[in-house]
Amino acid sequence: LKTKWAGGEKVFEPLLAELLVDNGHLATIEMVPDASLAEEWAAKERSRLEAAKAAMGEEELADVIRSTADLKRAQLAEDSAEDLATIPRVGLADLEAKVKEVPTDVSALSGGVPLLTHPLPCAGVVYADVLLDLQRLPVSELPLLSLYAALLTQAGTSELDATALQRRIGARTGGIDVGTKLEQPVGDSGAVGAPDGVVHKLVVRGKAVRDRLPDMLELVHSMLTDANLDAQPKAVELLKESKSRLEAAFLSSGNSFAGMRLSSRNTAVGYATELTSGVSYYEAIKEMLTTAQDDWPSLLARLERLRGTINARDGLMINLTSDPDAIDGAKPQLDAFVGRMPAAPAADAHGEDASKWSRLPLAPREDEAYAIVSQVNYVAAGCRLFEPGEIADFGAASVASRALSLGYLWDNVRVAGGAYGGGCALNP
Repeated sequence: LKTKWAGGEKVFEPLLAELLVDNGHLATIEMVPDASLAEEWAAKERSRLEAAKAAMGEEELADVIRSTADLKRAQLAEDSAEDLATIPRVGLADLEAKVKEVPTDVSALSGGVPLLTHPLPCAGVVYADVLLDLQRLPVSELPLLSLYAALLTQAGTSELDATALQRRIGARTGGIDVGTKLEQPVGDSGAVGAPDGVVHKLVVRGKAVRDRLPDMLELVHSMLTDANLDAQPKAVELLKESKSRLEAAFLSSGNSFAGMRLSSRNTAVGYATELTSGVSYYEAIKEMLTTAQDDWPSLLARLERLRGTINARDGLMINLTSDPDAIDGAKPQLDAFVGRMPAAPAADAHGEDASKWSRLPLAPREDEAYAIVSQVNYVAAGCRLFEPGEIADFGAASVASRALSLGYLWDNVRVAGGAYGGGCALNP
C-alpha cells in the first residue's frame, strides 16, 4: 500500500467508485408496525411461566418463594463497613476551600448598551455573547423561538446562501451558535426567587481570534438582521426533525417531560420551559408544521414580527471574555456593532407588556397522564420545598437529593422493585 502511494497510484478512489458511486445494488426494506405484537409476546411469556409453575411441586414452589425473599433481603441490606472501606472516597481535604471567582467588569457601550467583560488568559481568542431580550414577546410566540434560532444559522442571508454562510463562519471564526437562555433570578441574599421572576434572552455566541472579531461581529449582525426567514423548505425540514426528535425523547426520557409538567405548575420559568421544550411544545410543533406546509405566509409573518420585536438596542446586552488587552481593543468594534443595530423595535412589533409574565396562568395543579407507544411507564410526583423569599441551604438539599437517588430510590425502586429506574431532582 505504501509503495502504491509513493508511486502516486490511486488507492481509495477506485474502491469508492466501484463500491459506492457506481454500485447498482439496491435493497429496499419496509418495516410495518404490528399492533398485536406486544400482547403476543406477553401471552407467550405467561404461557411459559404457567407451564413452568405447573411442572413444579409444592416444595419447589416454596423454594422459589424463599429464594425471592432472600434476594430482596440481600438487595436491601446495607453494605458492611469492610465493603464500604474498599470504595475510593473524596474527603473535605481533597476539595479546594476557596471558591474560584470569574472577574467581571460592568460598563456601557454607545446608547447605554450593557457590556460585561471578563479579563482572563484566552491565548488571543475572543469569546462574545450577544443577548437580546425575549420578554417583550407574547407567551404565545415562545414555541416559535427554536425554529427562529435555527433559521438564523441554517437559512442563509440575502447575500450568502446557507452553505456559503456556514463556510464563511468556519473560515473566519471558531463557530457561531444561536440559542436561548431562560432562568429564574435569585432573590436577595441568595433567597428563593419570586415565582414570576424571569430572565429570557436570545443568545448568539461566537468565538474568534482577536484579529477576526470584526468579521465575527459582521456575521452576527447579518444573521440577526438579514437572515432569510422566507425559507419554507428549510422550516418544514427543521420542524419535522424537531417533531421526530421529541417523539423519540418521549420514549427514552419520559421522566424529563413529566418533570417539566410539574415545574410548569410552580414558576413562570417552568411554564415557559414546558412551552418551549415539553409536551406543549410538541403540540405547538405539530400546529406550526401544518401551517408551514399549508399556510406559509402566516408563519413567515410571525417569524418576521418576532425579529422586528427583539432586534433593538434597548434590549441588547453583550458579554465578552478575552485577554485584558484584547478587551480594550474590542470596545470600538463593539460600539460600531451596537450602532448598526435598530434603535428600537419595528413599527409592527409586539407591545412591551405583551408577555405579561407576572400574570401567567401556569399549569393547573391536577393529576394528569399522557399515553405513548412504549412498554415503559414514566411516573413523576413533586412538591414545593421552599417558599419565595426563603433562605435555604440549597447545598445540603442537593446532597440529600443525590443521596436519595443513589441510595433509597435505587435500592428499592430499581434493584428490589425491578423498575426501569428512579431518581430525585431538586430545582430550588
